Amino acid sequence: MQNQMNLSDSFRVAMNVAMNELTRYDIETKEPPYVTKGKVEKKIDNMRSLIRNMPDSKSDEERSIYELVIHNIADLNDAKEKIKTLELDKN
Repeated sequence: MQNQMNLSDSFRVAMNVAMNELTRYDIETKEPPYVTKGKVEKKIDNMRSLIRNMPDSKSDEERSIYELVIHNIADLNDAKEKIKTLELDKN
């Protein structure tokens, strides 16, 4: 039970870090969108490593929930990078 709490807590923290990094697309910065995208991808990789280190006793359903969260954040990162690039190209 304690390991499950540690994994959940670690994943939540890693997810919050990735989501906070995503907000960088929404602020004015000199940083090109591909740099922000790379930073978010590193945070996503950290989340993936947590899942790779999950005990085998975890159910496939539980593992798939974590993977779905990662997939959605990766998709959001791609979409935000494309939108930001289009906005900058327009100006």
